[in-house]
Amino acid sequence: MTFEFKPAVRENVKLLIGLAGASGAGKTKSALELATGLSPSGKIGFLDTEARRGLHYASEYRFFHSDMRPPFGPERFTDGIKSAEDAGMEVCIIDSASHEYDGEGGIMELADQLAEGTPKPGIENPRKPSEPDGWRDWLVKPVTSPGNWKEPKLAHKKMMNSLLQARCHIIFCLRADEKIRIMKPGDEMPDGSKARKTEIIPMGWVPICEKRF
Repeated sequence: MTFEFKPAVRENVKLLIGLAGASGAGKTKSALELATGLSPSGKIGFLDTEARRGLHYASEYRFFHSDMRPPFGPERFTDGIKSAEDAGMEVCIIDSASHEYDGEGGIMELADQLAEGTPKPGIENPRKPSEPDGWRDWLVKPVTSPGNWKEPKLAHKKMMNSLLQARCHIIFCLRADEKIRIMKPGDEMPDGSKARKTEIIPMGWVPICEKRF
């Protein structure tokens, strides 16, 4: 393969932006505000996983809407972004990208399905594959943890690699949960002291997504 080198010219590098917050925090409106600034012409694709709720803003902003229904596997999001690029969109909003993790058909559900396996039709109480001839009871043998996460994480990794090659700006809206840590007597506190009684320490808001997202 031959590589061609040309004089470097500054370009508008495509952005990957994540907005995380609780329900009602303003993620969708903030995403549309950002997208409008990035594409004043209105070439904004809106990938809507929230039962068409993005259309609530159709009277305030210019954008192109796509209703994304389950399953919410990583490859569906990759296809959605590619479709936005092919349609000439300069910005693609994904609301909500959290579905790739915990939505119907997302990687958590895929991992659970692999852990449970698929018995053959008519077999209500399949034997474990490790038992003599137990493998005969299964269409898909169950995979014990952490092995059941190998396939979902690989699919997620492929999606992430495709995002890095995207030719449009992408804005991810991510739901977030407020996390806490329960400290028992004797546990080391964040300030280095020892807890004298059971205490609850707020850990802030954590986006709902694959941990390396």
